[in-house]
Amino acid sequence: MMERKAMPCASPSLGVLADSCIAAIASGDLHTLQQVLRECSSIDGCVEDLAGRSPVNWAAREGRADMVRALLQYGMQVDGPRQRVSSLVRAAHDGQHEIVCLLLPHSSQREKDAALRSAAACSHVSVVRALADAGADVRASDVYGRTALLLVASELVMGRRGQEEDFRCTFDVLLDHGAIPCAQVTQLLESIQSDTESK
Repeated sequence: MMERKAMPCASPSLGVLADSCIAAIASGDLHTLQQVLRECSSIDGCVEDLAGRSPVNWAAREGRADMVRALLQYGMQVDGPRQRVSSLVRAAHDGQHEIVCLLLPHSSQREKDAALRSAAACSHVSVVRALADAGADVRASDVYGRTALLLVASELVMGRRGQEEDFRCTFDVLLDHGAIPCAQVTQLLESIQSDTESK
């Protein structure tokens, strides 16, 4: 795979700016990223790569909170219109608590709700708590009708070895924030209790 080179942008097109930022992010070079951003007098429009991913999304995927912060400080748009997975959902799925907190003020209610489900399904307790505290709807469901509570109960039934305690804590956090167990969740919990008693 050919390595990208970061290019300074005196008056860049959005494509050149995206390439320069993403090259700096991919190489883990915060200094170069800041230099590229400083040399751009203003960011007017959607900056994204050919796949529609923004530099913020790239930085979130790399787990670089410092780079996410720098991009936001210079007014970089968080997500492009063609981006399939939002930066907030990506960070929540990966358990990136600091990045989630940075992105929350720039995220829609729908993104917060989706991020909550994603973090819950991965038992990232601190991220779930941060999202719920920030107003993510613990009762919201995805297109398949699955709430965060149902996703956690499903993972508990699957018995993720070594993660049971994290899932139980996540379950409790959701309950504390007003989640209501539906009939399906209750059935799953009963099956867990039955399995435990039979052992």
